[in-house]
Amino acid sequence: MRQLVANTLGVVQVPAAIPRLICQKTEGVPFWVIEFALKMRDEEVLYVEADACVLAKPLSEMEIPSSVTALITSRMDRLPNTQQLIMKMASVVNAPSFERQMVLYLMQVSSKKEIVSISSK
Repeated sequence: MRQLVANTLGVVQVPAAIPRLICQKTEGVPFWVIEFALKMRDEEVLYVEADACVLAKPLSEMEIPSSVTALITSRMDRLPNTQQLIMKMASVVNAPSFERQMVLYLMQVSSKKEIVSISSK
C-alpha cells in the first residue's frame, strides 16, 4: 500500500499514517487508493517536497471524505457545469458502450427544455 501511494504521488518517502488512513477509507482497493492519494494532494492535505510526501497539517484536522462515494461526489462537484451535465447525461445512457451521439442528443433535448422553461417564466 505504501509503495502504491508513493508511486501515485511520485515520491520515495510516505509517512506511515497516510497509507494507513487511505487503506481504512478504501478497503485497500488499488484504484480507490490512487484516487484518495490524488485527492489529498489536489486539496493540499499533503504536498511533495524533495521526493517525500509531507502532511500539511495533522490528520486529525483534515477533512477527508468518509467514503469512496463521497470522494467521487466531491470530484464531480468541482467540475464545470457543462462537464457535470455531460456526466449526468452519460450516466443514464443504457448502452454496452459509451454512445457519444446519444449523449449529444440528450444534451440538445435538455437544452431545449431549459430554454422553453426559462422563456415561459
